[in-house]
Amino acid sequence: EDYNDCSSRYEKALKQRNELLKTEIVTDASLFSWNLLLAKYGTKIYQYRRELVNEINQKLNDVYHSIADNNDQIKLDYKTEVEDITENKYLKLLENSLDRDRRIEHTSFGVHKDDFIFQFNGCEADGSASRGETRSIILALKFIEAAIIQSKTNQKPIVLLDDVFSELDESRRR
Repeated sequence: EDYNDCSSRYEKALKQRNELLKTEIVTDASLFSWNLLLAKYGTKIYQYRRELVNEINQKLNDVYHSIADNNDQIKLDYKTEVEDITENKYLKLLENSLDRDRRIEHTSFGVHKDDFIFQFNGCEADGSASRGETRSIILALKFIEAAIIQSKTNQKPIVLLDDVFSELDESRRR
């Protein structure tokens, strides 16, 4: 199963579990099959994401420096609650969150809560990087994304960028 399959199956199970949480009578037993699917696909999604973030981080500074022509340090952080846990541990954490999930009527634990945060010279880029630096980070990410797609499909992707240069200085435009 590839990432898209896992993500699709996870989202379907999450939707079903959340629908059950909105009913008046919800039990551990009624959620068990959905919890199993969330645990199975959630751990796989985590693995895929972790590998992708590692691959991006191996290239990110070099690509960014080729655009920005400076020594700023860029890193992509993957924020998750499920780091390096087994399916069984994932399942237990879902079961342990049942009371809270009943109250809020949705699933409060899982990879659907994950986030990706860019670090810029050791600080969160959101708030510390200028608009031009942020655009340069995004442009570097797009170049890396295109290279990853090409390596996996053996086809060069077409990348459409709308007004990407408007907030870049002259050297970055070149």
